[in-house]
Amino acid sequence: LADRKTPLGELNWIFTAITDTIAWNVLPGPLFQRLFRQDLLVASMFRNFLLADRILRSLNCSPTSHPELPGTSNHPLWQAWDLAVETCLTSLADSGYLKRSGSAGGGNGGVAPPAPADGEDGGATREEPPSRARATVVAPAGEGGAPSGARKPSAA
Repeated sequence: LADRKTPLGELNWIFTAITDTIAWNVLPGPLFQRLFRQDLLVASMFRNFLLADRILRSLNCSPTSHPELPGTSNHPLWQAWDLAVETCLTSLADSGYLKRSGSAGGGNGGVAPPAPADGEDGGATREEPPSRARATVVAPAGEGGAPSGARKPSAA
C-alpha cells in the first residue's frame, strides 16, 4: 500500500485524498483536525468509516459514529472514487491480472454499477428489509484522554 507506483498503492493514495477532502468539506475545522490530523490510526479508522457509511447506506443500513458525523454518502467527490476504482479494475483486467465476468466483449469488467442515490430508484424496485442494521464507530476521548474503544455496537 505504501508504494504509489502499484495499482493498489495509487488507489490507496486516491482514497486518502478523496476521504480527507470530503471530511474537510463537511466537518468543523477543530473536529477535522482531531479526527483526521492528530492520530494516524484514528484518521484511518474515520476514512474507512466514510467509505463504509457510503456502502452500508446503499444496503439500507445506518452506521453511526461518535462523535456523530454529518452525512457524506452522497458527496460529489465519491464519483471520483468510483471512477478511480473502475479505472484500476479495468486496467488490471486489460493486463490479464483479473478475469472479466459476464458476457464477452462488453460490460464493465464484472463490476456492479454504483447504487442509485437516495430518492432515486434507478428503475428497479427494492424491498425494505424488516429492520435497519446499525454499526457504531467511536473516536478516542478528547485531548490526552484514553481511547473509548474502536468499535462499539449500538442497541437496535
